[in-house]
Amino acid sequence: MWHHNLKADLNIEIRDETQVYLMRVRESVDKGECQRLALAVAAFLPYQDYQNKTERLIFS
Repeated sequence: MWHHNLKADLNIEIRDETQVYLMRVRESVDKGECQRLALAVAAFLPYQDYQNKTERLIFS
């Protein structure tokens, strides 16, 4: 469901303790950008499971 929410409103707010970052999301169209997925998976292994369950590219 969160994917649909992001597509509906591309503006997001990321919070890191007291720091707030206003950002804009985009869906990747270039599978060559998957190197960032490798970094994300190294930090949090379940990300690979998320990617395996969908055809869309989660990380770019």
